[in-house]
Amino acid sequence: MRKQIVVGNWKLNGSRALCEEFALGLGKFLSRESIVGELAICPPAVYIDSLSSAMVINEVNVAVGAQNVAAQEKGAFTGEMSAAMIKEAGGSYAIVGHSERRAMFGDTDELVATKAAQVVAAGITPIICVGEELAVREAGNHLEFVGQQVSAALSQAQSATLIVAYEPVWAIGTGN
Repeated sequence: MRKQIVVGNWKLNGSRALCEEFALGLGKFLSRESIVGELAICPPAVYIDSLSSAMVINEVNVAVGAQNVAAQEKGAFTGEMSAAMIKEAGGSYAIVGHSERRAMFGDTDELVATKAAQVVAAGITPIICVGEELAVREAGNHLEFVGQQVSAALSQAQSATLIVAYEPVWAIGTGN
Protein backbone atom coordinates (compact mmCIF):
# COMPACT_ATOMS: atom_id res chain seq x y z
CA MET A 1 0.00 0.00 0.00
CA ARG A 2 1.31 3.44 -0.88
CA LYS A 3 1.42 6.09 1.77
CA GLN A 4 1.73 9.80 1.25
CA ILE A 5 4.94 11.32 2.51
CA VAL A 6 6.46 14.76 2.21
CA VAL A 7 10.18 15.00 2.86
CA GLY A 8 11.98 18.29 3.41
CA ASN A 9 15.71 18.48 2.69
CA TRP A 10 17.55 21.24 4.55
CA LYS A 11 20.60 20.76 2.30
CA LEU A 12 23.63 22.60 3.77
CA ASN A 13 21.57 24.81 6.09
CA GLY A 14 20.51 24.83 9.72
CA SER A 15 21.83 25.06 13.26
CA ARG A 16 21.12 23.47 16.63
CA ALA A 17 19.01 26.51 17.51
CA LEU A 18 17.00 26.07 14.31
CA CYS A 19 16.28 22.45 15.24
CA GLU A 20 14.54 23.54 18.45
CA GLU A 21 12.83 26.53 16.82
CA PHE A 22 11.65 24.42 13.90
CA ALA A 23 10.27 21.64 16.13
CA LEU A 24 8.36 24.18 18.25
CA GLY A 25 6.93 25.98 15.23
CA LEU A 26 6.04 22.80 13.40
CA GLY A 27 4.43 21.40 16.54
CA LYS A 28 2.20 24.48 16.83
CA PHE A 29 1.28 24.29 13.15
CA LEU A 30 0.46 20.58 13.27
CA SER A 31 -1.67 21.05 16.41
CA ARG A 32 -4.12 23.18 14.40
CA GLU A 33 -3.81 21.63 10.93
CA SER A 34 -4.85 18.19 9.76
CA ILE A 35 -2.14 16.54 7.70
CA VAL A 36 -2.76 13.42 5.63
CA GLY A 37 0.29 11.21 5.38
CA GLU A 38 3.70 11.43 6.94
CA LEU A 39 6.20 14.25 7.22
CA ALA A 40 9.97 13.89 7.42
CA ILE A 41 12.85 16.35 7.58
CA CYS A 42 16.40 15.59 6.47
CA PRO A 43 18.83 18.07 8.05
CA PRO A 44 22.61 17.98 7.63
CA ALA A 45 24.05 14.90 9.36
CA VAL A 46 25.41 16.87 12.30
CA TYR A 47 21.85 17.92 13.23
CA ILE A 48 20.01 14.58 12.92
CA ASP A 49 20.32 13.89 16.65
CA SER A 50 19.38 17.46 17.66
CA LEU A 51 16.33 17.61 15.41
CA SER A 52 15.20 14.11 16.36
CA SER A 53 15.48 14.96 20.06
CA ALA A 54 13.65 18.26 19.56
CA MET A 55 10.80 16.45 17.80
CA VAL A 56 10.51 13.95 20.66
CA ILE A 57 10.76 16.57 23.42
CA ASN A 58 8.12 18.75 21.75
CA GLU A 59 5.92 15.74 20.95
CA VAL A 60 5.98 16.47 17.21
CA ASN A 61 5.15 13.44 15.09
CA VAL A 62 7.61 14.19 12.27
CA ALA A 63 10.31 11.76 11.23
CA VAL A 64 13.94 12.72 10.76
CA GLY A 65 16.31 11.36 8.16
CA ALA A 66 19.71 11.75 6.57
CA GLN A 67 20.58 13.46 3.29
CA ASN A 68 23.15 10.80 2.41
CA VAL A 69 24.61 7.58 3.79
CA ALA A 70 27.89 5.71 3.51
CA ALA A 71 28.04 2.68 1.25
CA GLN A 72 29.99 0.89 3.98
CA GLU A 73 28.91 -0.34 7.38
CA LYS A 74 32.15 0.72 9.11
CA GLY A 75 35.83 1.28 8.46
CA ALA A 76 38.34 3.95 7.46
CA PHE A 77 35.96 6.22 5.55
CA THR A 78 36.62 9.70 6.89
CA GLY A 79 33.59 11.97 6.91
CA GLU A 80 31.06 9.25 6.16
CA MET A 81 28.04 8.28 8.27
CA SER A 82 26.78 4.71 8.28
CA ALA A 83 23.14 3.74 8.20
CA ALA A 84 23.49 2.31 11.71
CA MET A 85 24.82 5.68 12.92
CA ILE A 86 21.89 7.45 11.29
CA LYS A 87 19.48 5.13 13.09
CA GLU A 88 21.28 5.60 16.41
CA ALA A 89 21.07 9.39 15.96
CA GLY A 90 17.28 9.12 15.58
CA GLY A 91 17.00 8.94 11.81
CA SER A 92 14.36 6.73 10.27
CA TYR A 93 15.01 7.66 6.62
CA ALA A 94 18.06 8.16 4.42
CA ILE A 95 18.11 9.82 1.02
CA VAL A 96 20.20 7.99 -1.57
CA GLY A 97 20.81 8.95 -5.18
CA HIS A 98 19.93 12.63 -4.86
CA SER A 99 20.67 14.44 -8.13
CA GLU A 100 23.29 16.63 -6.42
CA ARG A 101 25.11 13.54 -5.11
CA ARG A 102 25.00 11.96 -8.55
CA ALA A 103 26.21 15.11 -10.35
CA MET A 104 28.73 16.56 -7.87
CA PHE A 105 30.03 13.47 -6.09
CA GLY A 106 29.74 10.86 -8.82
CA ASP A 107 27.21 8.60 -7.12
CA THR A 108 26.50 5.92 -9.75
CA ASP A 109 23.46 3.67 -9.99
CA GLU A 110 25.58 0.86 -8.52
CA LEU A 111 26.70 3.00 -5.58
CA VAL A 112 23.10 4.10 -4.98
CA ALA A 113 22.08 0.43 -4.90
CA THR A 114 24.80 -0.37 -2.36
CA LYS A 115 23.79 2.58 -0.18
CA ALA A 116 20.12 1.59 -0.35
CA ALA A 117 21.03 -1.95 0.73
CA GLN A 118 22.99 -0.58 3.71
CA VAL A 119 19.99 1.51 4.74
CA VAL A 120 17.59 -1.45 4.52
CA ALA A 121 20.03 -3.66 6.47
CA ALA A 122 20.14 -1.07 9.27
CA GLY A 123 16.35 -1.10 9.57
CA ILE A 124 15.64 2.37 8.24
CA THR A 125 13.85 3.40 5.07
CA PRO A 126 15.75 4.46 1.97
CA ILE A 127 14.39 7.30 -0.12
CA ILE A 128 15.81 6.48 -3.54
CA CYS A 129 15.92 9.52 -5.82
CA VAL A 130 15.66 9.00 -9.56
CA GLY A 131 15.28 11.45 -12.40
CA GLU A 132 16.59 12.61 -15.73
CA GLU A 133 18.28 15.74 -17.04
CA LEU A 134 16.77 17.82 -19.83
CA ALA A 135 18.89 16.30 -22.62
CA VAL A 136 17.67 12.81 -21.74
CA ARG A 137 14.06 13.97 -21.62
CA GLU A 138 14.29 15.86 -24.91
CA ALA A 139 15.82 12.80 -26.57
CA GLY A 140 12.75 10.82 -25.50
CA ASN A 141 14.81 8.42 -23.39
CA HIS A 142 13.50 9.51 -19.99
CA LEU A 143 11.36 6.46 -19.24
CA GLU A 144 14.17 4.05 -20.05
CA PHE A 145 16.69 6.17 -18.12
CA VAL A 146 14.57 6.41 -14.97
CA GLY A 147 13.57 2.75 -15.27
CA GLN A 148 17.26 1.80 -15.30
CA GLN A 149 17.88 3.90 -12.19
CA VAL A 150 15.00 2.18 -10.37
CA SER A 151 16.07 -1.31 -11.50
CA ALA A 152 19.66 -0.69 -10.41
CA ALA A 153 18.60 0.62 -6.99
CA LEU A 154 16.31 -2.33 -6.40
CA SER A 155 18.96 -4.85 -7.46
CA GLN A 156 20.41 -4.90 -3.94
CA ALA A 157 17.69 -3.41 -1.75
CA GLN A 158 14.40 -5.22 -1.32
CA SER A 159 12.14 -3.82 1.35
CA ALA A 160 8.45 -3.27 1.84
CA THR A 161 9.21 0.21 3.15
CA LEU A 162 11.51 1.62 0.51
CA ILE A 163 10.50 4.86 -1.21
CA VAL A 164 11.26 5.91 -4.77
CA ALA A 165 11.20 9.69 -5.25
CA TYR A 166 11.00 11.03 -8.79
CA GLU A 167 13.20 14.12 -9.02
CA PRO A 168 13.14 15.48 -12.59
CA VAL A 169 16.50 17.24 -12.68
CA TRP A 170 15.43 19.27 -15.72
CA ALA A 171 12.62 20.91 -13.75
CA ILE A 172 14.53 21.85 -10.60
CA GLY A 173 14.72 25.61 -10.25
CA THR A 174 13.37 26.24 -13.75
CA GLY A 175 9.70 26.80 -13.01
CA ASN A 176 8.80 23.98 -15.42
